[in-house]
Amino acid sequence: MMVHQDRKRKSIEIPGAISLDLQVNRRTKQRRDDSDHSSAGDFAAKVIVQLATKRSRLVISVNRAQLVAGSFLSIPRLAVHNVVPTDSPIFELAKEGKIQDILELVGSGRASLHDRDEMGRSLLHVSLARSRCLILFLI
Repeated sequence: MMVHQDRKRKSIEIPGAISLDLQVNRRTKQRRDDSDHSSAGDFAAKVIVQLATKRSRLVISVNRAQLVAGSFLSIPRLAVHNVVPTDSPIFELAKEGKIQDILELVGSGRASLHDRDEMGRSLLHVSLARSRCLILFLI
């Protein structure tokens, strides 16, 4: 099977107002022994909108996969994330793997499990090399 992948990314910034990050990933699979050159493909697109205040980020995405007999499955997604500093308490606790303290912070409304840092990283991303228990909890 041959797989061809095409990725494109474009960033647009309107100073003082908004920044957009557009990402498209297209993957085509083709069998080597396929005489009629038919192929199946997957498609993913994402738009990330960040306001100039940088306090929240809107993520709009769609994933489409070709299934058997030419049918397709499309999964749309809309998410809003709080953007907090990398040195904020929720990220410091995630780096240290302190699940109970994270639950207390989230329970009090001072943080969310969906928070992102300025680079767009989630709690799961910052805890990858540190705490297996926290990784399992976040998944």
